[in-house]
Amino acid sequence: MKTDPYHPCHIWTGGSDAIFLPSLGKLDDCGNTWESITALENVEATVYDVAVHPVDANIILVGFSGGVRPANIVRKSIDGGNTWQTVLKDIGVRTFAHSARNPQIIYVSGRSATSTLFFAVSRDFGDSWERIKLKDETTGIWVNDMISVIQNGHEVLYFGTNKGVFSYTIEG
Repeated sequence: MKTDPYHPCHIWTGGSDAIFLPSLGKLDDCGNTWESITALENVEATVYDVAVHPVDANIILVGFSGGVRPANIVRKSIDGGNTWQTVLKDIGVRTFAHSARNPQIIYVSGRSATSTLFFAVSRDFGDSWERIKLKDETTGIWVNDMISVIQNGHEVLYFGTNKGVFSYTIEG
């Protein structure tokens, strides 16, 4: 369950159902009406996180993860969840974070195919992505949560992983 800090009265829920199909729901009227949304069909996957554009609540990114390759994707909707397109593949998504410096920049992380520490960044809210592998040599690692903060004038990402907390300073 995730509240939308940019759009009051919006709440998103995610997960999977009893037969491991992704489950996504939204509430956008302060608690009166829940809507079930189909963002991915016929793939065993779990919805782990949702990111909503800070200006336009109709632009949504949904991160999926699962045991099969087609489940490990980011999908984007520009019409409030009516239609979807895959914008990033081969990432078992666990978390999104808006940039602390510019909330239209979005970061995603989770579990990579090589089980090494990484994140991907989109400076255009999901239309294009750059993958960044952290220099840490730890393997068998995945990111469960991530935050972006401004620290000493620099943007720093903190990654909560299954093997401790790691950080990465954004250059520039």
